[in-house]
Amino acid sequence: MIKLKMAVLMLLMAFTQTLLSQTTVTGTVSDQEGVPLPGATVVVEGTSNGTTTDFDGQYELDNVATEDRLTFSYIGMSPQTVNVGTQSEINISLAEDTQALDEVVVVGYGQQSRADVTGAISTVDSEDITATPVTNAEQALQGRAAGVTITNSSSPGSSPNVRIRGLGTVGNNEPLYVIDGVITGGLSGINPSDIESVSVLKDASTTAIYGSQGSNGVIVVTTKKGTKQKGELSFNTYTGYQTNTKRYDVLNTSQYLQYANALGVIPARDPNIFNNNTDWQDQIYTSGVIQDHNLSYSGGGESSNYRFSMGYLSQDGAVINTGFDRYSFRANSSFSFGKLTVGETMAVTFSKQDPLL
Repeated sequence: MIKLKMAVLMLLMAFTQTLLSQTTVTGTVSDQEGVPLPGATVVVEGTSNGTTTDFDGQYELDNVATEDRLTFSYIGMSPQTVNVGTQSEINISLAEDTQALDEVVVVGYGQQSRADVTGAISTVDSEDITATPVTNAEQALQGRAAGVTITNSSSPGSSPNVRIRGLGTVGNNEPLYVIDGVITGGLSGINPSDIESVSVLKDASTTAIYGSQGSNGVIVVTTKKGTKQKGELSFNTYTGYQTNTKRYDVLNTSQYLQYANALGVIPARDPNIFNNNTDWQDQIYTSGVIQDHNLSYSGGGESSNYRFSMGYLSQDGAVINTGFDRYSFRANSSFSFGKLTVGETMAVTFSKQDPLL
């Protein structure tokens, strides 16, 4: 009995100690000039316990232990982590993330530092574009550019529907596509492996240079160029397959006849037809193989750069007799002779599509 009381007492002491070690932390998050930052995130490091600041940059976070560390973050600012200890009020001043502000983005009239851009622009770099196996560069924007909605087509090689900030007109709502300064009809003819970055221009200030053509937004593509290094040969490839995994649970012939008889409906058809037991889903759907092979050679020096690439893409659809093949070749080069610069951008693409009728 004495041992039981001692155990209960020890548990109570441990529980009390735990309660005493947790506290509520309050404070204000601001920038280096003292301006409050509304919507800043405050999270206990390594947990899901967190909160955000209000309009005045103030926050209140419960259930914080003395040994915890708080991480403060805000868009465009460098995150900061502090030890809680015995503090019940922690005021934080966040500094600008100079690396993000120095990032160069492509706009309609050239390149600018992100810190100087006041319009609405989303940028997707080459690593994100090639992170997933896609046959069309537009598909790589799905889920990676705010305000951009991508609706994929079921037919291999078909361009998806792209909408920037919803529907803008009652007619054509497709955005304007610009590849290395040249207006094109879409991105189906460009190899995603040749893309350096994609900028999505979404508001009037960034699309003004294109006039009414850019009323539905503009997608600006910059292709890869050579760098100041010795010639480098690169080859990448992948192979996979796609299949339809969601099927309807349909009746077989015997079950269909039983169901028809139960309803009092006798199908007026040739009796020999009912000897068949075909699930037409098995006849329509198949496993489609997809393969992509890309070879490039790039390099350059103090006054020149070059990059040549070729690619082959083959995609068999998940529906029989559908598929897409693309052969692509691209050459980018630039040579400087004093104040004179001579260069070229050339792209040749051959494609064949077996669409879903």
